[in-house]
Amino acid sequence: MAALRVDDVLRKAPGDLTDAEFDRILMRNTYFKSRMDAPFSFEFVKSAEGTPDLLFFLYRDQLQFVEIPLNVSDEPLKPTTINNMIALSEITKVSKEEELRRERQRISTDRIDKYLICRGERGKATFLIPTAHIQNIVHLSPSDANLQQKAIEDEGEEKEEDEQSPWKIDGTTLELSQESAILDTKLSPDGRWLSFVTKNELWLKDTLFPDLSPVQISKSPAGRVSATAEYIVQEEFDRYTGYYWDSKVSLKEDGQKIYRLVWQEYDETDVDLVSVGMDSFDDTTEIERSKYPRAGKKNVETFLCVGEIAVQSDSSSFSFSSRRLKSSLKTSFPWAEYMVRFGFAHDGRVFVQMLDRMQRRIDTIHIAIKDKDLISIEETEGSEYFS
Repeated sequence: MAALRVDDVLRKAPGDLTDAEFDRILMRNTYFKSRMDAPFSFEFVKSAEGTPDLLFFLYRDQLQFVEIPLNVSDEPLKPTTINNMIALSEITKVSKEEELRRERQRISTDRIDKYLICRGERGKATFLIPTAHIQNIVHLSPSDANLQQKAIEDEGEEKEEDEQSPWKIDGTTLELSQESAILDTKLSPDGRWLSFVTKNELWLKDTLFPDLSPVQISKSPAGRVSATAEYIVQEEFDRYTGYYWDSKVSLKEDGQKIYRLVWQEYDETDVDLVSVGMDSFDDTTEIERSKYPRAGKKNVETFLCVGEIAVQSDSSSFSFSSRRLKSSLKTSFPWAEYMVRFGFAHDGRVFVQMLDRMQRRIDTIHIAIKDKDLISIEETEGSEYFS
């Protein structure tokens, strides 16, 4: 297959490009020569008008990017590394829960395989690179020199060469508690809040004030697990998360910012406990016990929760409140066995996609946040940052 030139595909919108086309662009226009050593996990960041858009990717345990040229050129696209990753010895120290989750996702445990991105305005972006208990947060923005050069070009003056990098890159490293597994880390839409699951509960860490301790925002009744997808959903339906951020941050007239999350709780009290023998290299057999619904036996019961974080205009304090559905989805919809997908719809309601056990019926419902079926489960006021 002939390699693509940059101009063969740049006429397309970024969202129309496939991973195969990304791979072929980079193989043709950068120093990536071997398909066994090719970049992966591509993301676009839209820059300010008149400046190149950016294409990000992972390559050899590094997060890199290239500038997509405004004008077609045969010059190779030279990647820029925006951070030096944590040593592989740190990456391999993952918990048993994270190891099993990565196995289900067919992800290696000895390298960095993902990053999360929050896109801002004028080429700004925040990245999260999770590795075990270490959370690397990287901020990218146009440098002052880049903005000044853009202003000069807009005024029609002659361009001057400047060796200073057109991009400003800085970052922070957050080390979370090592007492238990840290799972499923995410960023809020604007990159301020770091969310994660530990001890079967959902927690928040304020990246603006990293010295503050994380705050637990879910309060599960005994016997329930919060913000985690149950085994069957992970294995059969490829959903590996149990919570989602609303992609929109609301701004009130008084300057308050409102963030919203939705997460699931599941109760597996009545699910059978299965024992499986695992052979090891030293000729011994380890017994692993886990909850698994046998054919015709009971499955987990699933509940939905919604939380809101209200941050004051001066960012000095916040309050949090959350609500839970009064009854499980199984009680409200007796035919529904699995909650395959859920999250926030564009109109602000919560959507839930449900499937019956025989996998012959699938329906999607919408739940308004103000519905009377949602009951208050917790309301935390204050949490003052400053006296």
